[in-house]
Amino acid sequence: MTTGPSSSIVVRNAARFDADAMSALEKAVFSDPWTYNMLENALARPETIALCGVSESELYGSIVLRTAADEAEVMRIAVAAGHRRGGLGSLLLEKGLALAKNRCAVTAFLEVRETNRAAVSFYEAHSFELTGKRPRYYSDTGEAALVMARIL
Repeated sequence: MTTGPSSSIVVRNAARFDADAMSALEKAVFSDPWTYNMLENALARPETIALCGVSESELYGSIVLRTAADEAEVMRIAVAAGHRRGGLGSLLLEKGLALAKNRCAVTAFLEVRETNRAAVSFYEAHSFELTGKRPRYYSDTGEAALVMARIL
């Protein structure tokens, strides 16, 4: 699956060997990146759904979801700065949610930094709605997290 007719980025299942590239992307995108070990452990767990957007040997985006019972949690979604607003994030999210639905998830939820307006708008465009707030959720800044959810 590609991000567009002329795009060379393909979305595929992430594997443990992708942990290094995913870790580098995390460091470039997040102020609180997951470590290599955290990613490798997540990729090894059966409840994890992980996808990456790649072109040849370069990784430009990734998503990690966790399923439990009838829920899916979007744990991480990252797109390299030069590839944002081109559809890769949407493709990763929708493909990941479809896979979660195939595992019997009925709802999906996530936490997002209250000040990350671009991410909040992105999730709203994908039918996520605000369902709650977690004060002082992020340990690196003390910032609150908005909890958003959608029906699958």
